[in-house]
Amino acid sequence: MRENTAEFMLQNLQNYRASDNYPALTQLALKNLTSFPEATLALSPQLNIFIGENATGKTHLLKVAYSILAANAELRLKTEEKPTETELATAVSDKLVRVFRAEQLSHLVRYQQTHGEATVTFDDSSYDATFRFSSNSDQLQILHLPEKWLTTKPVFLPSHDLLIIVPNFITVYENYYLEFEETWRDTCIALGGLKRRKISHPMQTLLADLETAMGGKIELDKNGRFYSNIHPPLYLSSEG
Repeated sequence: MRENTAEFMLQNLQNYRASDNYPALTQLALKNLTSFPEATLALSPQLNIFIGENATGKTHLLKVAYSILAANAELRLKTEEKPTETELATAVSDKLVRVFRAEQLSHLVRYQQTHGEATVTFDDSSYDATFRFSSNSDQLQILHLPEKWLTTKPVFLPSHDLLIIVPNFITVYENYYLEFEETWRDTCIALGGLKRRKISHPMQTLLADLETAMGGKIELDKNGRFYSNIHPPLYLSSEG
């Protein structure tokens, strides 16, 4: 790949962050939650990469943060009033259960512990929130209530072949019980609302390098699926 591809991408991320108007998550803190006895992560407003062995909790960090932010933003779609403790506690509790596919919210508390906590901190403190979990309750307790709703919903991209099933997944998920986390449903909805637009210069550079490596051009068909035009045509899934 060209040496300046990473530089282009980083510059694009910096420009993107400088131009938006929504708060940035600057810290995530967990205590006695899932596999973490205690963890505090300082986060960059641009790009964060979690590196670790399998089954050490990398995805759990993302799911906790995503559930809290998504539940907050989804409530904002229903009302513009200041968040209430009851509304937010119920929304975050339900979202965590659906995202983790847990039988009970209390199962997220670390084994042999009675309570757990999760705190999200933003560059604007009016969005900060702290939640307390109990091993004998399926309802969160809010220790610190945010003063404002989040106005932009986050996007969680599952690591499997999500793009293969996007066209029909939402209808099936909403009408039948499926062994899929709610992140799949949320991402399908987000993908369904995307508009085609001109590819930025950094992305054009990255795409050209990928096409060179594959030995063919990437094409988009009328159903919104991507193919490589090599012979025979290669369907490009999310992990392809």
